[in-house]
Amino acid sequence: MLIGRSKNSNCRLDPTTCIARTIANITATDYAFLDASDSTLNSNRIEQVLQNSLDRIGNRYVVMIDNIEKLPGSQVMNLFQFIDKDESERRRGLLMFVMYAESDPKKDDPQLKDAELVNRVLSRKWSSNVPMDMLKSVISRMVGSVVKLY
Repeated sequence: MLIGRSKNSNCRLDPTTCIARTIANITATDYAFLDASDSTLNSNRIEQVLQNSLDRIGNRYVVMIDNIEKLPGSQVMNLFQFIDKDESERRRGLLMFVMYAESDPKKDDPQLKDAELVNRVLSRKWSSNVPMDMLKSVISRMVGSVVKLY
């Protein structure tokens, strides 16, 4: 999970997205990109892209999901099967999330860890669609490694 402040309005790619794409480029010869801010993105499309990546047995893959905080809460649980640590024997790649936190909650609470920042932002966005115990489980798997870039 990479955390940026916001997309740069002067150019299509801000430093966070550029870094994510660089990671994707150096870890795989080709990678899948999903933008959660795309209003046409739905569970079926996410599942199709992730499943296609998993089906490349023997090849490295990267799936980057940009703007994860804009993914509708109704689509979140579809990610669970792909981020569940119990399926690690099938994994041969990287599932990378990019989140933008437009305000910095760490200013109000400087002791807040990056994983807690992600948890706070995503819980607020998705809690109306996903029961809290399930939501905590999904988010905890997503925040295994968090890098804040601002």
